[in-house]
Amino acid sequence: MSVIEGVRQIVQDFPAPELRAVAVQMEALNRRMDNLESNINIQFSAAKTEAVSRHEVVLLQIEHVKNLLEVDKRLLRLENQRADTLAKSA
Repeated sequence: MSVIEGVRQIVQDFPAPELRAVAVQMEALNRRMDNLESNINIQFSAAKTEAVSRHEVVLLQIEHVKNLLEVDKRLLRLENQRADTLAKSA
């Protein structure tokens, strides 16, 4: 084995285990990041579903209040008409 081959072998042998270890750590980190991303997506999806549900409830409540106000307006109109009718007949 020549000196050049010996140096080449040392250069290849020395960093190879460390590079493999780094590659394994990077793979583990990538898996962990994928899991975190998946968990975050699940949480955002749940939050979005809850927000949509609450929004629908608020819209229904607003519609209910609008209906109540409309009934109040009609009742007030009827009361005013009755009061006018009673005032004219008196």
